[in-house]
Amino acid sequence: MLKKKKYNVIGIMTGTSMDGLDLSFLRTDGKNFVKIFNGKSYNYSKSYKKKLKELKSKRSKKKLKEQINYYNLNEDFITNEVISIIKKFLST
Repeated sequence: MLKKKKYNVIGIMTGTSMDGLDLSFLRTDGKNFVKIFNGKSYNYSKSYKKKLKELKSKRSKKKLKEQINYYNLNEDFITNEVISIIKKFLST
Protein backbone atom coordinates (compact mmCIF):
# COMPACT_ATOMS: atom_id res chain seq x y z
CA MET A 1 0.00 0.00 0.00
CA LEU A 2 1.35 3.41 -0.99
CA LYS A 3 1.78 5.75 1.96
CA LYS A 4 0.68 9.35 1.24
CA LYS A 5 2.93 12.19 2.26
CA LYS A 6 1.65 14.55 4.93
CA TYR A 7 2.57 18.21 5.06
CA ASN A 8 2.64 20.81 7.83
CA VAL A 9 1.03 23.95 6.44
CA ILE A 10 -0.24 27.36 7.48
CA GLY A 11 -3.66 28.24 6.13
CA ILE A 12 -4.43 31.96 5.75
CA MET A 13 -7.83 33.50 5.04
CA THR A 14 -9.31 36.95 4.93
CA GLY A 15 -12.94 37.65 4.21
CA THR A 16 -14.80 40.28 2.25
CA SER A 17 -15.39 42.27 5.45
CA MET A 18 -11.66 43.12 5.49
CA ASP A 19 -11.61 43.11 9.29
CA GLY A 20 -8.68 40.78 9.85
CA LEU A 21 -6.81 37.63 9.01
CA ASP A 22 -7.46 34.05 10.18
CA LEU A 23 -4.57 31.59 10.39
CA SER A 24 -4.35 27.86 11.10
CA PHE A 25 -1.42 25.54 11.55
CA LEU A 26 -2.30 22.03 10.39
CA ARG A 27 -1.06 18.73 9.01
CA THR A 28 -2.66 17.35 5.86
CA ASP A 29 -2.19 15.01 2.96
CA GLY A 30 -4.00 17.56 0.81
CA LYS A 31 -7.06 15.39 0.35
CA ASN A 32 -8.45 13.17 3.09
CA PHE A 33 -6.42 13.84 6.22
CA VAL A 34 -6.45 17.11 8.19
CA LYS A 35 -5.32 17.66 11.76
CA ILE A 36 -5.52 21.22 13.08
CA PHE A 37 -2.93 22.09 15.72
CA ASN A 38 -3.61 25.78 16.23
CA GLY A 39 -5.81 28.55 14.88
CA LYS A 40 -6.12 32.23 15.61
CA SER A 41 -7.78 35.39 14.27
CA TYR A 42 -6.02 38.75 14.09
CA ASN A 43 -7.93 42.01 13.68
CA TYR A 44 -6.53 44.70 11.43
CA SER A 45 -5.85 48.10 13.01
CA LYS A 46 -8.32 50.91 12.26
CA SER A 47 -5.72 52.72 10.16
CA TYR A 48 -4.94 49.59 8.12
CA LYS A 49 -8.65 48.90 7.50
CA LYS A 50 -9.16 52.50 6.40
CA LYS A 51 -6.27 52.32 3.91
CA LEU A 52 -7.47 48.93 2.62
CA LYS A 53 -10.97 50.30 2.00
CA GLU A 54 -9.49 53.34 0.25
CA LEU A 55 -7.48 51.07 -2.02
CA LYS A 56 -10.59 49.06 -2.87
CA SER A 57 -12.79 52.08 -3.60
CA LYS A 58 -10.14 53.75 -5.81
CA ARG A 59 -9.55 50.49 -7.66
CA SER A 60 -13.19 50.08 -8.65
CA LYS A 61 -13.12 53.38 -10.54
CA LYS A 62 -10.32 52.24 -12.88
CA LYS A 63 -10.22 50.12 -16.04
CA LEU A 64 -8.90 46.56 -15.69
CA LYS A 65 -5.34 47.28 -16.85
CA GLU A 66 -5.17 50.31 -14.54
CA GLN A 67 -6.55 48.17 -11.68
CA ILE A 68 -3.74 45.64 -12.13
CA ASN A 69 -1.11 48.39 -12.14
CA TYR A 70 -2.77 50.01 -9.12
CA TYR A 71 -2.60 46.77 -7.13
CA ASN A 72 1.01 46.20 -8.18
CA LEU A 73 1.91 49.64 -6.81
CA ASN A 74 0.21 48.88 -3.48
CA GLU A 75 1.13 45.21 -3.14
CA ASP A 76 3.88 45.79 -0.55
CA PHE A 77 1.43 47.53 1.79
CA ILE A 78 -0.75 44.41 1.94
CA THR A 79 2.09 41.87 1.84
CA ASN A 80 3.96 43.50 4.71
CA GLU A 81 0.87 43.40 6.96
CA VAL A 82 0.26 39.72 6.16
CA ILE A 83 3.92 38.87 6.87
CA SER A 84 3.75 40.73 10.18
CA ILE A 85 0.66 38.77 11.25
CA ILE A 86 2.21 35.45 10.18
CA LYS A 87 5.27 36.23 12.32
CA LYS A 88 3.02 36.94 15.33
CA PHE A 89 1.18 33.67 14.74
CA LEU A 90 4.42 31.67 14.52
CA SER A 91 5.74 33.17 17.73
CA THR A 92 2.72 32.00 19.78
